[in-house]
Amino acid sequence: MTLDSLIAASRLFEASIAAAPRRSSAWAGLARTYQLASDFDRRYAQRARDSAARAVALDARNPESVYMDGYMRFFEAWDFAGAERSFRQVIALNPRWEVVYRLYADAATLSGKVSEASAVLAAGRRLFPGSVSLQAAEAMAEYHQGHFDRMLALAKQMPETVDLTHWVRGLALEQAGDKPGARGAFNRCLGIAQSSLRCAFALLHLDASSRRVAEAEARAARLADGRGELCVAKAFLHAGLGDPARALDWIERGLAQHDFSVPWVLVDPRFAAVRNTVRFKGVQQQLSNGN
Repeated sequence: MTLDSLIAASRLFEASIAAAPRRSSAWAGLARTYQLASDFDRRYAQRARDSAARAVALDARNPESVYMDGYMRFFEAWDFAGAERSFRQVIALNPRWEVVYRLYADAATLSGKVSEASAVLAAGRRLFPGSVSLQAAEAMAEYHQGHFDRMLALAKQMPETVDLTHWVRGLALEQAGDKPGARGAFNRCLGIAQSSLRCAFALLHLDASSRRVAEAEARAARLADGRGELCVAKAFLHAGLGDPARALDWIERGLAQHDFSVPWVLVDPRFAAVRNTVRFKGVQQQLSNGN
């Protein structure tokens, strides 16, 4: 997929809209096309938000339109409460749309409704019992509530061949104080998916909290090579080292860059000490206002 192909697709949706301006599904398609184009050129992001809002305004019963409105609220506006409402509505309109359960759980968690996230994920798992992504999401809902034994029990039900399994298991073991077990799980995760940033961040934090400072700093440098600043990697490094002030420096830089990894510091147990600082209130305020 290239920017040129997305621009060509957007022109087709625009032609459809010109012929039928009140066709909600065409506006939703245009929003999705602009959203994908924004990965190449950020100027398309606002067009995507505007198109998604137009789609849902025309037909709030169209699952695709409500989905795109929720998607843009979540990833672009950081309006987590609004995204939670939109994704819940999509599930009501089309309960067989698997990915929406995970997105709903993420939005609900970040808007302070993690217990609701668990309940909806349980319903999704009954519909999609073999879904590894929903298993992982349910385990992470337990993580964000501090239920690490439940999280580990869920991880044991997940397939050994999937990187998510070992990431989830490692996080649970780390919080239970089993750092060697956690290290083994994170290494298995990276053995399956070498490019997994979530596993790399997890191992970076574990290195730092285990006082393997040189290893942690070297890992942070390798992660940043060719990827820019990777502010959250540095935040994990300093959180693991027990330096909340330096961690906040990098969180604030990531916030200014609209790095979507940043909102998770609101709920991740690894940033508990950072959240206990007075200075963190400013980060919370920006996130609650949709940044």
